Amino acid sequence: MAVSLINKTSIMQLSESIALSAADLSLKYLFPMADAIVYATALEKDCKVITSDTHFKGLERVIFI
Repeated sequence: MAVSLINKTSIMQLSESIALSAADLSLKYLFPMADAIVYATALEKDCKVITSDTHFKGLERVIFI
């Protein structure tokens, strides 16, 4: 099962626009930079973040489990 899930993932480039957005999000939400990069990528790529990390709770495009 883990292998089938890994095969469905994508690796994204850290573009300049995602990096700049992540910096803004990190300041706005007091995110650690790694979380800010994840969220900025989701916003730019129109994806959802599925997480149990409380940093993301209540944000747009986040499914909190």
